[in-house]
This record gives sequence, C-alpha cells and structure tokens, in this order.
Amino acid sequence: MESDRWPQIHTAIQQHLQKLYNGKKAAINEMYWVPEEDETYDVKRI
Repeated sequence: MESDRWPQIHTAIQQHLQKLYNGKKAAINEMYWVPEEDETYDVKRI
C-alpha cells in the first residue's frame, strides 16, 4: 500500500541527495582547482 504522501517524500529524498552530491562536488573542486601562478587553472589535470 502506497501512501498519498509518497510523491512529496520522494521529492524530499531526491533534494537531500542532490545537496549531498553538490557539497561533495564543491569540496573536491576546492581540493583540485588550485590556481597556477599566472592565475589560470590546470583543467587537464582534472
């Protein structure tokens, strides 16, 4: 038996997972996107 609130619950779960993914992606970018001396980024390394 499926709850009438399932679509809302599913949406909330998806939003939560997206926040986690975005947070981890930002943390990884901070670690690897370090500017070079000439203020450019080494995109090939990523």
